Amino acid sequence: MPLSEQIYAFLVIVLTGIASGFCYDFYVTLKTSCKFKKIAIGIGDLLFWLTLTALIFSLLIVSNYGEIRLYVFIALGLGLLIYFKILSKNMINLLYKLFYLIEKLWRLTVKVGCFLFKVIILPLVIIKKIIFYPLNIIVNIICKIKLLFYKAIRQILYRPAIALKSRIKKIINGIFKRKPK
Repeated sequence: MPLSEQIYAFLVIVLTGIASGFCYDFYVTLKTSCKFKKIAIGIGDLLFWLTLTALIFSLLIVSNYGEIRLYVFIALGLGLLIYFKILSKNMINLLYKLFYLIEKLWRLTVKVGCFLFKVIILPLVIIKKIIFYPLNIIVNIICKIKLLFYKAIRQILYRPAIALKSRIKKIINGIFKRKPK
């Protein structure tokens, strides 16, 4: 591999180390800001390290065709050292402020949503109750009257209907009954 490619690969791996340090700080800041439960932290740790390993490996493939040599570890370590000595404190403060801002925006969005719900939906619910309560009373009265009417009609017409049914049955049986030859 020519010297220019080796320098390029070394710089890419140093930048990968810096990016890995940032990802680590981002994940740790996210964990402490969101206060996850232990099982979520365990799953998150596993996913974080698997993702970071895949990211580093893919960048190694791009930068030096996946060859793992001593300078790869030196470059990764150098990138991490640069990040944690120079950038980490500022990035952690920035990330905490960012997560704080996101939390405040989320709370504001929820408050505005609840306010809009109360302002828009609550009057509609009250109007619905005002309109539909009397209608429900009227519908219930009509249903009870209808039920009483059906019961009265059934009592009045039940016996004559049974008698009529039996007469019609006799007539039909008389018409369609075969006469033996």
